[in-house]
Amino acid sequence: MKPQMREPNPEVNSPKESLLDDLLIMVGALVFFLAVMYFGFSFMLGAILERLQPDHERRIFETFVKALPQVEEARRGIRVQKLIDGLAEHWEEAPLAYKSFLLDDASPNAFAFPGGYIGVTTGLLDMTETENELAFVLAHELGHFKHRHHIQGLSQGLSWMLVQAFFQMATGGTISQTMVFDFFEMFSLRKKQREHEIEADAFGLDLVAKKYGHTRGAIHFFQKMKDQSPENLKLFEKFASSHPLPEERIEQLQKWSDEKSQNSAKLIPWQLASGAESFDAGPQ
Repeated sequence: MKPQMREPNPEVNSPKESLLDDLLIMVGALVFFLAVMYFGFSFMLGAILERLQPDHERRIFETFVKALPQVEEARRGIRVQKLIDGLAEHWEEAPLAYKSFLLDDASPNAFAFPGGYIGVTTGLLDMTETENELAFVLAHELGHFKHRHHIQGLSQGLSWMLVQAFFQMATGGTISQTMVFDFFEMFSLRKKQREHEIEADAFGLDLVAKKYGHTRGAIHFFQKMKDQSPENLKLFEKFASSHPLPEERIEQLQKWSDEKSQNSAKLIPWQLASGAESFDAGPQ
């Protein structure tokens, strides 16, 4: 029999499934497992922390807050505390007497800590022009307490740390910094953070309106962030990292403020001594 030459079959050494398909399946499985672990931990920790009574919460986290790098400025510290007390008077079901402290940090920021503590940076006070704008920043932090965001944030943060620790032990620390983790963190944690900020905004503006009878000048600090000078850019970036401020959030703030504002209302200067005359800083 005469041998016949045949063309080689091009599919013999070609895999039936592409490497890309395998990679997508692996990534999908990892994301699914990551999500199950994260939300499972978050649910369990959240259920435990939510059961804490406000006074117990304060006793637990008091030591942590006292360990922070606080700065003693009696005059400004007293004014900040009085402003918080005045705002809290209009929150009828406030479960705690909220306490403030100053942080020696040039970046303008404020934080709601578990236990009813509000940290305010000296940078925020330095950049504050009116009591009205500072009142909204503080009322916004009270809004986080109103919606228990500090507890939710704590449970989510601890859950994320547990998930990362698990994968570091399971993989020898090679997988926790992959794009999968970054992707999940961006679209899960940050999405929830943006939702929290909007809820705190709504409560904060309502509280300011109850205290002053209007919201004129309340969102001036946030508006200043849209017109950042080069020297202040990095300082405002620090604020935005903990308080996401997309354009649509500013627009929503402006809309809510316009509904409650009065152009003829007077603003209270912050940098002057307490009890100073109100002044008109133009439309806000």
